Amino acid sequence: AEYMGTRVLTESMEAVNKVLDKAVAFYMPPVLHAHEKVYGSMNVWLLRGMDALGDRVPSWFTADFVTWARSLLLFPTLYLWALGYELWPAVLVLVVDFGDFLDGVVWRWWHGRNKDNPTLSPADQFVDGFVAPSAKSLRLASQWGQWFDAEMDKAFLIPVWIFGLSTASGGLLASAVLWALVLIEGYSGVIRAKRYFGDESFASPVSIKDRNDSGVKSDEVGKTKQTLEMVGTALFITTWAHWLGLALMLAAVPLAWESLRRKIQHRVVLALLPVSAVGALDYATLVYLDHARNLGSRLVVAIVYPMQVPVGLAAAPLHMHTVGAVHAVDAVVAIAARPGVTKETLLLAGADIVAHRNERTDAEIEAGIDVVVLP
Repeated sequence: AEYMGTRVLTESMEAVNKVLDKAVAFYMPPVLHAHEKVYGSMNVWLLRGMDALGDRVPSWFTADFVTWARSLLLFPTLYLWALGYELWPAVLVLVVDFGDFLDGVVWRWWHGRNKDNPTLSPADQFVDGFVAPSAKSLRLASQWGQWFDAEMDKAFLIPVWIFGLSTASGGLLASAVLWALVLIEGYSGVIRAKRYFGDESFASPVSIKDRNDSGVKSDEVGKTKQTLEMVGTALFITTWAHWLGLALMLAAVPLAWESLRRKIQHRVVLALLPVSAVGALDYATLVYLDHARNLGSRLVVAIVYPMQVPVGLAAAPLHMHTVGAVHAVDAVVAIAARPGVTKETLLLAGADIVAHRNERTDAEIEAGIDVVVLP
Protein backbone atom coordinates (compact mmCIF):
# COMPACT_ATOMS: atom_id res chain seq x y z
CA ALA A 1 0.00 0.00 0.00
CA GLU A 2 2.85 2.35 0.88
CA TYR A 3 4.60 1.55 -2.43
CA MET A 4 1.38 2.14 -4.40
CA GLY A 5 0.85 5.46 -2.63
CA THR A 6 4.38 6.57 -3.44
CA ARG A 7 3.98 5.48 -7.06
CA VAL A 8 0.68 7.33 -7.46
CA LEU A 9 2.20 10.47 -5.92
CA THR A 10 5.25 10.26 -8.19
CA GLU A 11 3.14 9.75 -11.32
CA SER A 12 0.84 12.61 -10.29
CA MET A 13 3.79 14.96 -9.81
CA GLU A 14 5.20 13.95 -13.20
CA ALA A 15 1.82 14.68 -14.83
CA VAL A 16 1.65 18.07 -13.11
CA ASN A 17 5.20 18.90 -14.20
CA LYS A 18 4.36 18.03 -17.82
CA VAL A 19 1.30 20.29 -17.79
CA LEU A 20 3.30 23.11 -16.22
CA ASP A 21 6.12 22.62 -18.74
CA LYS A 22 3.65 23.06 -21.60
CA ALA A 23 2.14 26.14 -19.99
CA VAL A 24 5.59 27.65 -19.41
CA ALA A 25 6.68 26.87 -22.98
CA PHE A 26 3.53 28.60 -24.28
CA TYR A 27 3.73 32.02 -22.62
CA MET A 28 7.34 32.37 -21.44
CA PRO A 29 8.92 33.20 -24.85
CA PRO A 30 6.78 36.30 -25.57
CA VAL A 31 7.20 37.61 -22.01
CA LEU A 32 10.95 36.97 -22.10
CA HIS A 33 11.20 38.60 -25.54
CA ALA A 34 9.41 41.73 -24.32
CA HIS A 35 11.58 41.76 -21.17
CA GLU A 36 14.81 41.48 -23.16
CA LYS A 37 13.73 44.11 -25.68
CA VAL A 38 12.71 46.74 -23.11
CA TYR A 39 15.46 46.11 -20.58
CA GLY A 40 18.09 45.55 -23.28
CA SER A 41 17.48 49.06 -24.63
CA MET A 42 17.49 50.51 -21.13
CA ASN A 43 20.73 48.69 -20.36
CA VAL A 44 22.48 50.31 -23.34
CA TRP A 45 21.09 53.75 -22.46
CA LEU A 46 22.09 53.56 -18.78
CA LEU A 47 25.58 52.24 -19.50
CA ARG A 48 26.14 55.07 -21.96
CA GLY A 49 24.96 57.56 -19.34
CA MET A 50 27.33 56.18 -16.70
CA ASP A 51 30.19 56.13 -19.21
CA ALA A 52 29.50 59.80 -19.92
CA LEU A 53 29.65 60.61 -16.20
CA GLY A 54 32.83 58.59 -15.71
CA ASP A 55 34.70 59.69 -12.58
CA ARG A 56 31.72 61.78 -11.49
CA VAL A 57 29.85 58.62 -10.53
CA PRO A 58 30.27 58.47 -6.72
CA SER A 59 32.15 55.50 -5.34
CA TRP A 60 29.27 54.66 -2.98
CA PHE A 61 26.87 54.19 -5.91
CA THR A 62 27.38 50.44 -6.15
CA ALA A 63 25.14 47.50 -6.97
CA ASP A 64 24.78 46.69 -3.26
CA PHE A 65 23.72 50.28 -2.55
CA VAL A 66 20.99 50.07 -5.20
CA THR A 67 19.84 46.70 -3.84
CA TRP A 68 19.62 48.00 -0.26
CA ALA A 69 17.87 51.19 -1.39
CA ARG A 70 15.19 49.39 -3.38
CA SER A 71 14.67 46.80 -0.64
CA LEU A 72 14.03 49.51 1.97
CA LEU A 73 11.12 50.74 -0.16
CA LEU A 74 9.20 47.85 1.38
CA PHE A 75 8.29 49.98 4.40
CA PRO A 76 6.74 52.98 2.58
CA THR A 77 5.00 50.54 0.20
CA LEU A 78 3.24 48.70 3.04
CA TYR A 79 2.58 51.92 4.95
CA LEU A 80 0.92 53.69 2.01
CA TRP A 81 -1.09 50.59 1.10
CA ALA A 82 -2.27 50.28 4.70
CA LEU A 83 -3.44 53.92 4.59
CA GLY A 84 -5.63 53.10 1.60
CA TYR A 85 -3.47 54.52 -1.19
CA GLU A 86 -3.28 52.54 -4.42
CA LEU A 87 -1.25 54.47 -6.98
CA TRP A 88 1.79 55.27 -4.84
CA PRO A 89 2.43 51.76 -3.48
CA ALA A 90 1.92 50.37 -7.00
CA VAL A 91 4.46 52.86 -8.36
CA LEU A 92 6.91 51.91 -5.60
CA VAL A 93 6.66 48.24 -6.60
CA LEU A 94 7.53 49.19 -10.17
CA VAL A 95 10.42 51.33 -8.87
CA VAL A 96 11.71 48.27 -7.00
CA ASP A 97 11.44 46.24 -10.21
CA PHE A 98 13.45 48.91 -12.03
CA GLY A 99 15.95 48.90 -9.16
CA ASP A 100 16.36 45.15 -9.61
CA PHE A 101 17.43 45.87 -13.17
CA LEU A 102 19.51 48.92 -12.25
CA ASP A 103 21.73 47.13 -9.72
CA GLY A 104 22.78 44.71 -12.48
CA VAL A 105 23.65 47.61 -14.77
CA VAL A 106 25.66 49.30 -12.03
CA TRP A 107 27.54 46.08 -11.26
CA ARG A 108 28.43 45.55 -14.92
CA TRP A 109 29.63 49.14 -15.23
CA TRP A 110 31.88 48.97 -12.16
CA HIS A 111 33.11 45.51 -13.18
CA GLY A 112 34.15 46.78 -16.59
CA ARG A 113 35.77 49.86 -15.07
CA ASN A 114 37.79 47.79 -12.59
CA LYS A 115 38.96 45.52 -15.41
CA ASP A 116 40.22 48.60 -17.24
CA ASN A 117 42.15 49.68 -14.15
CA PRO A 118 43.90 46.55 -12.84
CA THR A 119 45.93 46.57 -9.65
CA LEU A 120 48.69 44.08 -8.93
CA SER A 121 48.72 40.85 -10.87
CA PRO A 122 48.20 37.61 -8.87
CA ALA A 123 51.87 36.73 -9.39
CA ASP A 124 52.99 40.07 -7.93
CA GLN A 125 50.76 39.62 -4.88
CA PHE A 126 52.32 36.34 -3.73
CA VAL A 127 55.18 37.74 -1.67
CA ASP A 128 56.44 36.92 1.77
CA GLY A 129 53.62 37.24 4.31
CA PHE A 130 50.83 37.55 1.73
CA VAL A 131 47.56 35.98 2.95
CA ALA A 132 45.72 34.41 0.01
CA PRO A 133 41.93 33.89 0.18
CA SER A 134 40.65 30.33 -0.11
CA ALA A 135 38.81 29.07 -3.18
CA LYS A 136 35.56 29.06 -1.19
CA SER A 137 36.05 32.68 -0.14
CA LEU A 138 36.64 33.65 -3.77
CA ARG A 139 33.46 31.85 -4.86
CA LEU A 140 31.37 33.47 -2.12
CA ALA A 141 32.72 36.89 -3.08
CA SER A 142 32.12 36.36 -6.79
CA GLN A 143 28.54 35.12 -6.27
CA TRP A 144 27.58 37.54 -3.50
CA GLY A 145 25.89 40.09 -5.75
CA GLN A 146 23.84 37.48 -7.61
CA TRP A 147 22.69 35.80 -4.42
CA PHE A 148 22.01 39.01 -2.47
CA ASP A 149 20.04 40.51 -5.35
CA ALA A 150 17.81 37.43 -5.70
CA GLU A 151 17.20 37.15 -1.95
CA MET A 152 16.26 40.82 -1.62
CA ASP A 153 13.65 40.37 -4.36
CA LYS A 154 11.95 37.79 -2.17
CA ALA A 155 12.46 39.83 0.99
CA PHE A 156 10.43 42.59 -0.66
CA LEU A 157 7.71 40.61 -2.41
CA ILE A 158 6.83 38.05 0.27
CA PRO A 159 5.80 40.66 2.93
CA VAL A 160 3.81 42.53 0.27
CA TRP A 161 1.97 39.33 -0.68
CA ILE A 162 1.30 38.48 2.97
CA PHE A 163 -0.15 41.95 3.48
CA GLY A 164 -2.20 41.42 0.31
CA LEU A 165 -3.78 38.38 1.96
CA SER A 166 -5.11 40.65 4.71
CA THR A 167 -6.88 42.93 2.24
CA ALA A 168 -9.32 40.12 1.34
CA SER A 169 -9.62 41.44 -2.21
CA GLY A 170 -9.93 38.85 -4.95
CA GLY A 171 -11.51 36.16 -2.83
CA LEU A 172 -10.42 32.53 -2.77
CA LEU A 173 -8.51 32.70 -6.05
CA ALA A 174 -6.36 35.60 -4.85
CA SER A 175 -5.66 33.83 -1.56
CA ALA A 176 -4.64 30.65 -3.39
CA VAL A 177 -2.31 32.53 -5.76
CA LEU A 178 -0.73 34.61 -3.00
CA TRP A 179 -0.21 31.64 -0.70
CA ALA A 180 1.31 29.62 -3.55
CA LEU A 181 3.78 32.41 -4.34
CA VAL A 182 4.62 32.98 -0.67
CA LEU A 183 5.35 29.31 -0.01
CA ILE A 184 7.21 28.60 -3.27
CA GLU A 185 9.34 31.74 -3.18
CA GLY A 186 9.98 31.40 0.55
CA TYR A 187 11.28 27.87 0.13
CA SER A 188 13.23 28.94 -2.96
CA GLY A 189 14.96 31.57 -0.83
CA VAL A 190 15.97 28.91 1.68
CA ILE A 191 17.38 26.73 -1.11
CA ARG A 192 19.31 29.70 -2.51
CA ALA A 193 20.91 30.37 0.87
CA LYS A 194 21.77 26.70 1.30
CA ARG A 195 23.35 26.54 -2.15
CA TYR A 196 25.24 29.81 -1.74
CA PHE A 197 26.85 28.85 1.55
CA GLY A 198 27.09 25.10 0.94
CA ASP A 199 28.10 24.61 -2.70
CA GLU A 200 31.61 23.50 -3.52
CA SER A 201 34.33 26.03 -4.26
CA PHE A 202 34.51 25.46 -8.02
CA ALA A 203 31.41 25.58 -10.20
CA SER A 204 31.25 22.93 -12.89
CA PRO A 205 32.42 24.17 -16.33
CA VAL A 206 29.95 21.77 -17.97
CA SER A 207 26.20 22.37 -17.75
CA ILE A 208 23.60 19.65 -18.04
CA LYS A 209 19.84 19.74 -18.29
CA ASP A 210 17.96 20.82 -15.15
CA ARG A 211 21.19 21.65 -13.35
CA ASN A 212 22.43 25.23 -13.59
CA ASP A 213 23.31 28.15 -11.36
CA SER A 214 19.70 29.11 -10.67
CA GLY A 215 20.30 28.05 -7.09
CA VAL A 216 22.29 31.25 -6.72
CA LYS A 217 21.39 33.53 -9.60
CA SER A 218 18.32 33.99 -11.80
CA ASP A 219 18.10 32.34 -15.22
CA GLU A 220 15.63 32.97 -18.05
CA VAL A 221 12.79 31.35 -16.14
CA GLY A 222 13.62 33.51 -13.15
CA LYS A 223 13.69 36.72 -15.20
CA THR A 224 10.29 36.00 -16.75
CA LYS A 225 8.86 35.03 -13.38
CA GLN A 226 10.25 38.17 -11.77
CA THR A 227 8.63 40.40 -14.40
CA LEU A 228 5.23 38.75 -14.00
CA GLU A 229 5.45 38.88 -10.19
CA MET A 230 6.52 42.52 -9.95
CA VAL A 231 4.17 43.94 -12.58
CA GLY A 232 1.35 41.68 -11.38
CA THR A 233 1.81 42.77 -7.76
CA ALA A 234 1.80 46.46 -8.75
CA LEU A 235 -1.45 46.04 -10.70
CA PHE A 236 -2.97 43.84 -7.97
CA ILE A 237 -2.70 46.73 -5.51
CA THR A 238 -4.86 48.98 -7.70
CA THR A 239 -8.64 48.73 -8.00
CA TRP A 240 -8.86 49.39 -11.73
CA ALA A 241 -6.32 46.70 -12.75
CA HIS A 242 -6.66 44.33 -9.80
CA TRP A 243 -7.79 41.31 -11.81
CA LEU A 244 -5.18 41.85 -14.49
CA GLY A 245 -2.52 41.86 -11.78
CA LEU A 246 -3.95 38.68 -10.30
CA ALA A 247 -3.85 37.04 -13.74
CA LEU A 248 -0.17 37.94 -14.15
CA MET A 249 0.66 36.55 -10.70
CA LEU A 250 -1.28 33.40 -11.52
CA ALA A 251 0.84 33.05 -14.66
CA ALA A 252 3.96 33.41 -12.49
CA VAL A 253 3.06 30.41 -10.30
CA PRO A 254 4.11 27.71 -12.85
CA LEU A 255 7.35 29.58 -13.48
CA ALA A 256 8.02 29.85 -9.75
CA TRP A 257 7.40 26.12 -9.40
CA GLU A 258 9.69 25.32 -12.36
CA SER A 259 12.41 27.53 -10.90
CA LEU A 260 12.10 25.73 -7.56
CA ARG A 261 12.02 22.30 -9.20
CA ARG A 262 15.33 22.99 -10.92
CA LYS A 263 16.92 23.92 -7.62
CA ILE A 264 15.86 20.72 -5.85
CA GLN A 265 16.53 18.34 -8.75
CA HIS A 266 17.99 15.12 -7.28
CA ARG A 267 20.89 13.71 -9.27
CA VAL A 268 23.58 11.26 -8.16
CA VAL A 269 26.93 11.63 -9.91
CA LEU A 270 29.47 8.80 -10.10
CA ALA A 271 33.01 10.18 -10.52
CA LEU A 272 35.75 7.81 -11.62
CA LEU A 273 39.13 8.39 -9.97
CA PRO A 274 42.24 6.33 -10.78
CA VAL A 275 44.01 5.01 -7.71
CA SER A 276 47.17 6.79 -8.88
CA ALA A 277 45.43 10.11 -8.20
CA VAL A 278 44.55 9.18 -4.62
CA GLY A 279 48.09 8.92 -3.30
CA ALA A 280 48.62 12.64 -3.88
CA LEU A 281 45.37 14.57 -3.92
CA ASP A 282 46.65 17.55 -5.87
CA TYR A 283 44.87 20.78 -6.81
CA ALA A 284 43.63 19.44 -10.16
CA THR A 285 42.04 16.39 -8.53
CA LEU A 286 40.29 18.46 -5.85
CA VAL A 287 38.93 20.81 -8.52
CA TYR A 288 37.76 17.81 -10.56
CA LEU A 289 35.83 16.46 -7.55
CA ASP A 290 34.26 19.87 -6.94
CA HIS A 291 33.22 20.07 -10.60
CA ALA A 292 31.69 16.60 -10.42
CA ARG A 293 29.81 17.37 -7.18
CA ASN A 294 28.29 20.53 -8.62
CA LEU A 295 26.79 18.51 -11.48
CA GLY A 296 24.29 16.97 -9.08
CA SER A 297 23.07 16.72 -5.53
CA ARG A 298 25.18 13.73 -4.43
CA LEU A 299 28.68 12.57 -5.42
CA VAL A 300 29.89 8.97 -5.27
CA VAL A 301 33.58 8.50 -6.10
CA ALA A 302 34.72 5.19 -7.55
CA ILE A 303 38.44 4.55 -6.97
CA VAL A 304 39.54 2.53 -10.00
CA TYR A 305 42.27 -0.08 -9.43
CA PRO A 306 44.14 -1.83 -12.25
CA MET A 307 42.99 -5.36 -12.99
CA GLN A 308 46.28 -6.87 -11.76
CA VAL A 309 45.96 -5.21 -8.34
CA PRO A 310 43.46 -6.87 -5.98
CA VAL A 311 40.78 -4.49 -4.72
CA GLY A 312 41.07 -5.91 -1.24
CA LEU A 313 44.72 -4.94 -0.78
CA ALA A 314 45.68 -3.33 2.53
CA ALA A 315 45.84 0.20 1.12
CA ALA A 316 42.25 0.23 -0.17
CA PRO A 317 40.65 1.27 3.16
CA LEU A 318 43.19 4.09 3.51
CA HIS A 319 42.47 5.27 -0.04
CA MET A 320 38.73 5.27 0.65
CA HIS A 321 39.17 7.17 3.93
CA THR A 322 41.41 9.71 2.17
CA VAL A 323 38.90 10.40 -0.60
CA GLY A 324 36.02 10.31 1.88
CA ALA A 325 37.64 13.15 3.80
CA VAL A 326 37.15 15.50 0.84
CA HIS A 327 34.23 17.85 1.49
CA ALA A 328 32.68 17.35 -1.94
CA VAL A 329 32.44 13.56 -1.61
CA ASP A 330 29.33 11.83 -0.20
CA ALA A 331 30.35 8.18 -0.66
CA VAL A 332 33.30 6.12 -1.92
CA VAL A 333 33.49 2.74 -3.64
CA ALA A 334 36.54 0.73 -4.79
CA ILE A 335 36.33 -1.07 -8.14
CA ALA A 336 38.66 -3.02 -10.45
CA ALA A 337 39.06 -1.82 -14.03
CA ARG A 338 37.32 -4.56 -15.99
CA PRO A 339 34.78 -4.61 -18.87
CA GLY A 340 31.31 -3.56 -17.79
CA VAL A 341 32.38 -2.37 -14.34
CA THR A 342 31.22 1.20 -14.97
CA LYS A 343 27.66 0.06 -15.65
CA GLU A 344 27.73 -2.22 -12.59
CA THR A 345 29.01 0.53 -10.34
CA LEU A 346 26.48 2.99 -11.77
CA LEU A 347 23.67 0.66 -10.71
CA LEU A 348 25.33 -0.13 -7.38
CA ALA A 349 25.66 3.55 -6.46
CA GLY A 350 22.22 4.45 -7.79
CA ALA A 351 23.89 7.10 -9.93
CA ASP A 352 22.30 8.95 -12.83
CA ILE A 353 25.43 10.05 -14.70
CA VAL A 354 29.14 9.27 -14.79
CA ALA A 355 31.86 11.93 -14.66
CA HIS A 356 35.50 11.38 -15.55
CA ARG A 357 38.43 13.16 -17.18
CA ASN A 358 38.79 10.90 -20.20
CA GLU A 359 36.90 10.69 -23.46
CA ARG A 360 33.75 8.61 -23.44
CA THR A 361 34.69 5.00 -24.16
CA ASP A 362 33.06 2.74 -26.74
CA ALA A 363 31.88 0.46 -23.91
CA GLU A 364 30.14 3.39 -22.22
CA ILE A 365 28.52 4.39 -25.49
CA GLU A 366 27.30 0.84 -26.12
CA ALA A 367 25.95 0.61 -22.56
CA GLY A 368 24.07 3.90 -23.01
CA ILE A 369 25.77 5.47 -20.02
CA ASP A 370 25.29 9.24 -19.65
CA VAL A 371 28.86 10.54 -19.32
CA VAL A 372 30.08 14.06 -18.59
CA VAL A 373 33.74 14.64 -19.43
CA LEU A 374 35.35 17.17 -17.11
CA PRO A 375 38.73 18.90 -17.53
